[in-house]
Amino acid sequence: MAHPTCDRCQTEVDLGREIHFHITIEIEAGGFVESDSFDEPTDRFDRLEETLANADSTCDADFEEAWFQSKQYMLCQPCYQKYVRNPLAKTNS
Repeated sequence: MAHPTCDRCQTEVDLGREIHFHITIEIEAGGFVESDSFDEPTDRFDRLEETLANADSTCDADFEEAWFQSKQYMLCQPCYQKYVRNPLAKTNS
C-alpha cells in the first residue's frame, strides 16, 4: 500500500503520527481584453454570437479553468515551515 507523501519533498508522511499541513492555493485571472484583438467593433458581436451558438456544447469547466483554479497540496512540517517563510520561492537578490 502506498503511503502519502509530501507534495514538495516526496517524503512519506505518517498521517496518524506526524504533523502535516494541507495547503489550498486559489488562482484567479485578472486583466482585460485589449481592443487590438478585434479588427472592428462588429467583430466583437460576431465572436459573441459564435460563442453563444456553441455554448450548449461547451461546459462551464472549459471556461473556468482559464479564469480560476484551486490547487491542493499536502506538506510535511519542514516543508510547511519553508513555504510560510517564502511562499513564492523568491531568491534573495
